[in-house]
Amino acid sequence: MQFTADQTDLAAAVSYAAHSLPAKPPVPVLAGLLLDAGDDTLRISAFDYETSSDTTIAAGVMDTGRALVSGRLLTDIASRIRGAVRVELTGPRLVLTAGSARFTLPTLPLEDYPALPDAGAASGTLPGPAFTEAVTQVASALGHDDALPVLSGISLHHDHGAGTLTFTATDRYRYAVRTLQWKRCDLTGDRTTLAPGKASWTRSRPSPATAPST
Repeated sequence: MQFTADQTDLAAAVSYAAHSLPAKPPVPVLAGLLLDAGDDTLRISAFDYETSSDTTIAAGVMDTGRALVSGRLLTDIASRIRGAVRVELTGPRLVLTAGSARFTLPTLPLEDYPALPDAGAASGTLPGPAFTEAVTQVASALGHDDALPVLSGISLHHDHGAGTLTFTATDRYRYAVRTLQWKRCDLTGDRTTLAPGKASWTRSRPSPATAPST
């Protein structure tokens, strides 16, 4: 595996994916970020058996391939370097070069890493800033009682007739609701699902968002 990428794009993608890394991973490989260099793209993924993160950036790929490296180390390095970044997999090491800076990271065993979940087809799209605002608003009413996990989730309701997606949350004492208009939604009929509130809140970000299947 060998590729080049813009430092700003790489740092943003690594930081985004790293948010899903567990603080205390049950197995060492879950502390890693999976790098997959394909046709002029670099896919960066994280997975802890419950929540997955996946993002893709443009890259100049000379040799395709995959590598699993420590998410903490890669995040720290990517945030400090500047300019164009060259990454090359050399045996069990990932060598990252930017200007006069050079870093060598040990890789983690790919064969021990779990298969990433299939996100499925998109149901529609929502404006990123509006999605972030909606999730943040309703998250103020999330419950925190582990004995009642249903109250710690955010309900997503698709109204087929109105073409809207409504976010709601309640801890039995407070109730928060926000409705957004879908774009290019292909769902048929009304649909409702419950998303883990903590994951939805921490993963929302102000960028164009593709809504998950419901």
